[in-house]
Amino acid sequence: MFLNLRILLVEPNCYQALDLLCSFEELCVEVIGPVASAADGLALVDAGRVSAAVIDCNLHDPDIGLLARCLRAEGIPFIVQTSDGTLRPIDDIQPAPACVRKPSRPQAVIAALLAEVQSDRTIQIPVSN
Repeated sequence: MFLNLRILLVEPNCYQALDLLCSFEELCVEVIGPVASAADGLALVDAGRVSAAVIDCNLHDPDIGLLARCLRAEGIPFIVQTSDGTLRPIDDIQPAPACVRKPSRPQAVIAALLAEVQSDRTIQIPVSN
């Protein structure tokens, strides 16, 4: 598995979720989900299976802020995707998470998430010789 990551994918749009899922799997990254609700994402975080996450900030789900705060409190690196360019439901989280504006290519999402993971000192990235 690439970097031994287990990525939580919270994305309600089935086409975008499938596109990201396939792109992560091409890199041999394990995807947890995709799930379409913050409650389902919280359950997976509580199960302890998540090492990083991609969440849709415009989920129209009152628990999206709770999910983002939980990820931050657990020290799980994450990025958000947003269609309107704002982090409105989670704009009080500091430091602000990295944001990728929709529509976006899966490669942009993956690059942003890997940058977050690499800046997180708690995740050990294996070095190959």
